[in-house]
Amino acid sequence: MFASATIAASALARRLDRPGRPRLLVIGLTLVIAGLLADAVVVRYAGLGAAQPALALLAAAVLGGGYGCCLVFGLAEVQRLAGPGELARMTAVFQAVAYAGYGAPYLLAVLGGLASAPTLLTGTAALAAATLGWTVRQARRTGTPPPRPAQPRL
Repeated sequence: MFASATIAASALARRLDRPGRPRLLVIGLTLVIAGLLADAVVVRYAGLGAAQPALALLAAAVLGGGYGCCLVFGLAEVQRLAGPGELARMTAVFQAVAYAGYGAPYLLAVLGGLASAPTLLTGTAALAAATLGWTVRQARRTGTPPPRPAQPRL
């Protein structure tokens, strides 16, 4: 469900993106926060019976949608920032860092001895909320960057 939601969100995210504005990142991080909190609830109340799988799928869809929006925003920013001849290298670096995030469940499992899964997921949501707050603050402080130059279609 996560992957399907990521793909669907990526397809829609281009329409939501506004060059020079963090709108898509705000949407993506908000969905990530909601998905992490929903996951925390699902894990906390694991004995919900028949409702459990539906809630888990919903949480995965929300989290996947947020990831898809964040991924599209990041790739668009790479395109905007890359200088001549740098796009391939910068995209590769961005993708490597973005996909390193798939190691987060392992990290949370390792930290499971220090805190419960709902606590770790809530803490991760708090980090995402702090990132969202910082992003919005920076966008307001720095103003609107220049629009992206037109990219050639391949």
